[in-house]
Amino acid sequence: MKKNYTINLALIVASTLIAVFLSELLYRSYVVLAFEKKISVPSPTIWFFNEPMNVYDKQHGFSYNSGTVEYRLQINNNKATYCEPAYYINAFGTFEKDASDFKKAQSESKKTGPRVLVFGASFTTIPYEGETWISLFSKKFKEHIDPHVQVLNFGRDGYGITQALELAADIFPKWKPDVILIAFTSADLRNNKFWRKNFEADGRGYTYMTIDPDDDETSTGSKATLFFDHHITKEWCEKVMKNGGEDPLIAPMAEFYEKVRRAELNKTAPDFFAPQSYLYNRIIYGQAVTHHPKSPLKLLSDPVLKAAIQKLTDSKIPYYFVDMPLISEMEKNIRWELPVNNKKFIKDLLSITGPKQILFLGDYMALSKGQLARFPVSPEDGHPSKEGIAYIADAMLNLYKAKDIARVQDDQWMKNKPEALTRQINLSPLLDSPEGWGSEYVKAKAGGGDGVVVGPNFKNVFAQRFSAKPDEHFKIIARASVPKTIWNLFGLIKKKSMGRFQINWSSSGKFTTVYLESFEVTMEEMTYGTYVVAPPGTDTGILYVSPSGPDDVVRYTEMRLLGK
Repeated sequence: MKKNYTINLALIVASTLIAVFLSELLYRSYVVLAFEKKISVPSPTIWFFNEPMNVYDKQHGFSYNSGTVEYRLQINNNKATYCEPAYYINAFGTFEKDASDFKKAQSESKKTGPRVLVFGASFTTIPYEGETWISLFSKKFKEHIDPHVQVLNFGRDGYGITQALELAADIFPKWKPDVILIAFTSADLRNNKFWRKNFEADGRGYTYMTIDPDDDETSTGSKATLFFDHHITKEWCEKVMKNGGEDPLIAPMAEFYEKVRRAELNKTAPDFFAPQSYLYNRIIYGQAVTHHPKSPLKLLSDPVLKAAIQKLTDSKIPYYFVDMPLISEMEKNIRWELPVNNKKFIKDLLSITGPKQILFLGDYMALSKGQLARFPVSPEDGHPSKEGIAYIADAMLNLYKAKDIARVQDDQWMKNKPEALTRQINLSPLLDSPEGWGSEYVKAKAGGGDGVVVGPNFKNVFAQRFSAKPDEHFKIIARASVPKTIWNLFGLIKKKSMGRFQINWSSSGKFTTVYLESFEVTMEEMTYGTYVVAPPGTDTGILYVSPSGPDDVVRYTEMRLLGK
């Protein structure tokens, strides 16, 4: 009986091993054949630029090719279908068409206003019609806070926090900032330090990325990212498009692209006799052929990074990490989505810099569903669109003011203005009467106690209309707290919430824009204030009494609007 059991067990084990072996052979054959099919199919769409966009920098990975106009050529089936200027890189190596802040900062012997240095990745770098959220933020800062501000953009696409920190520590002494902002998304935390180099032959080439500064285009870890051809000029683009997209140079470009693409794929080509299990790799790592990159930098053990942080700390210049929310995080109303390794990274970062160094931009956005839908470039591309960078600029201004970041002196700046903002504009500013306020006032007042209670889910929000002139200055004063209930005391309701200043501006009865600024409210009643300038063309404003987000509950005992 025991002998039969042993034989049966051996047969089961042998059968299982044979089945696994055969499954591995079948899957391995499939992987090899699928790769051969993939490599033999030409790319349907090919992009070329006239110049390399990046310049190799051994210390910081790369910089941008300053003073260039980047023409972009699209090739489909050996025909040009698009050939237009796509990016303008100014003399300071950034994508904003207006480089006046850089020029002023470079020429000034004595600063007349605050100077802000901003570092970040693609959210901070990618322009739309020559504008980034940095340039929009600078314009709004000049309008609402200080007309002499200089906001300098040092963003580089693909950067993680580690690389941005090292760049910031290296260049801030030259620019003598009043504050440094390092913007990032939770996706950027996964970014290793990397370098970009250019390979060129006979006027044609490509930019490739490596994770080691000593690697070249032949290294297994290198990856082609952008193709260029110096034959592409404004005149050539006009000529080829007039010819219906046909030109003798098109075919050689496409052939060069395909040659490089196939060489890239062959670096990681599956080998039928490779000493690794493709089936195991697929199950565990999600891909049949694995080529493990070098480990990410470990924050606490990397001496270059530690030195960069120490240099920033010793400078006494305030610096902050600004978490920029991804579209998925805004939709779920959470601060960030982090895998385990990123949580460890953040924990290490906080252990060095302290929790007050991280600011959450999402707390100051409060976008509607319609605005959220317009925030990304597309459902597949979560980068901010043209509207998205405008939302970010508005939120950054609100965050900057609410957190009282260095050199923001609203009151002092406004005191220097000739006018005194003392005239009472709105009715019932102490919220003790419904006069002037909307119908929801009664519901907001019904809870008992002083003032009114608004939220959650934007319940009981009400507003008051007032007349305004273009460029007219106003001051808003609010007194607010978190409603005190027995549930607060036992921690069943949060003891902090977010209030909001909001004015909707309109012209001839049509909505034009909105002013939003959030502020943190606690159980202790406090007074908050801000200054607002009516936009051009405005004739009416609507002052709201509202929480900042759907989960916020705020008790207001004052909402006062003052003018000249």
